[in-house]
Amino acid sequence: MLDNTLVVLGRELGSTAHGMDRAPFIMAGGAAGALKPGRWLNFDKQPHAKLLVSIGQMMGLEINTFGNRDVASGPLAIT
Repeated sequence: MLDNTLVVLGRELGSTAHGMDRAPFIMAGGAAGALKPGRWLNFDKQPHAKLLVSIGQMMGLEINTFGNRDVASGPLAIT
């Protein structure tokens, strides 16, 4: 079932003080072959919007930005 599913668990801020600290995200599933499971990836200092662009592209959306275009241009290199 998870081969065609993508479940994302995370939070938008890394601390309860609304700081822009590091925040872990867990992604489970294969996203219909768009995501290779069983890996740990470190995208330290990357805006969360890049993750949202990557997820949108996995779902077939033709997007390159999400939110502030200056900060969030393009997806993460998840391949």
